[in-house]
Amino acid sequence: MTGFLILHYKTIRETTACVDSIRGLEDAGGYHILIADNGSADGTYEELAARYADDGDVTVMTTGQNLGFSAGNNAGWAAFPGRDALDALVVCNSDVVFAQKDFLVRLAAQPDYDILGPDIRVPRGRRWVHSSPMPPVAAKESTVRCNRAVRQARLAAAQRRPAASLLSAKLHYPDGRAMAGHLHYMLSSHWFRFKNQMRNAPDVGVLLQGACLIFSRRYCRRYEKLFDPEPFLYYEELLLWLKARRDNLLVRYDPSLWVQHWEGRATKADAAGQIEHYLFVQRQMERSEQLVLERFRCLAASDPEKGPIA
Repeated sequence: MTGFLILHYKTIRETTACVDSIRGLEDAGGYHILIADNGSADGTYEELAARYADDGDVTVMTTGQNLGFSAGNNAGWAAFPGRDALDALVVCNSDVVFAQKDFLVRLAAQPDYDILGPDIRVPRGRRWVHSSPMPPVAAKESTVRCNRAVRQARLAAAQRRPAASLLSAKLHYPDGRAMAGHLHYMLSSHWFRFKNQMRNAPDVGVLLQGACLIFSRRYCRRYEKLFDPEPFLYYEELLLWLKARRDNLLVRYDPSLWVQHWEGRATKADAAGQIEHYLFVQRQMERSEQLVLERFRCLAASDPEKGPIA
């Protein structure tokens, strides 16, 4: 049986569309869906609970407060009914749609893996682009250090002169070295994404995009938590990649599996305003970067051959 864990936050239309898309898949040994409401506090948890109260294939629970991505998914996994019977667990954002009808059939036929990533297709105008895997440059410690320095400088600039200086804050750099490093990261990322559109091929050991991740039965039995540590938002993929590197987990990317991701709707639903949203995002990313750098140091201390990754 395959489990689906959907993290819900306020966007009920997207969540129900995700559930409907799973229900429309070709069966391959059964499935169960758990919707984990992440403290929406807007009535959508109660609406979802009432909608699926008599449906045996869906369980709805709430965390009671907004725990963020990692802890919210971990809470959902802790409450998943019959989880020992699962062959695989699909963890997805509420704005993911399973439009590939034989998704479960193809998943059941997958070779060995601990963590598996499907092709995540994001709409861009009239076409779909591949957002997974993520650029290798994003998994370098030097990239995280540089981006954190730039982020801290931009946060300081935005807080000194709010609203009117948002654009200038976004273009602010602390020094020339940080500017060069950040621009290298941006250009490398864009070049990788361009190449990825031309040749989206299977791979191993890559940095998977986190909108849809598949965990094997072996992974679920080995770890009590899906995600550890638990940043509120951002960098969950890199922290998971570092965990896989530390524990020698088999990470695979297979574009023969694919989903659609109507990205960003849950985050945007809670944005109070442009400047407030910008500051919120930057603060969360800065905190998550600190966690990432701590994990790089731990990895280097435990096994010098695995880190740091320059």
